[in-house]
This record gives sequence, structure tokens and C-alpha cells, in this order.
Amino acid sequence: MWYGTLLFILKPRAERRRTVVATVLRQRTVSNKFSLNVARDHRNEDALKRLGWQVLVLWECETRNETAVQERLLNYLGSERGDASESVR
Repeated sequence: MWYGTLLFILKPRAERRRTVVATVLRQRTVSNKFSLNVARDHRNEDALKRLGWQVLVLWECETRNETAVQERLLNYLGSERGDASESVR
């Protein structure tokens, strides 16, 4: 990304400093938010399991392949009856 570097060099020094600080703060915020989301998901999953639910996690990126999603769901639903084996978190 040479163009990003060139634009960064052409900015006044004080503006570059603000850009660096804002980038670092944004990275920390995103990292913190991700950690909080993971913790929330684990709490929710544990709560559902305590209530007797089985949990199947599908990531958004996995839904792009409709056939794979159908197969995974069929395997999961079949595993509840003992017909197939699907790893359940």
C-alpha cells in the first residue's frame, strides 16, 4: 500500500500523530469487543446447555455453501437420533 504511506507522509506531523493514536485505540477497541463477544457467546451457550438444549454453531462464512450447510444440519439432526456423527460444541 504505497499510496497509503505516501498520503501519510504528506500529512502534517500533528495530523499523522492523531492518525496513529486513533488507529491504536481502534485496534484496542476492536480486540476488546471481540473478547467480550466471545465471552458472551460462551455464557449463552453454557446457559442453553444447562437448560437441556444442544448447541450447533454455524459461522457466517460457513453459510456461503448451501449444500455444505444442508449436509451439516442433516448430520447434526441425525446425530440426535444416533444416525450420524456431528461434532457438537
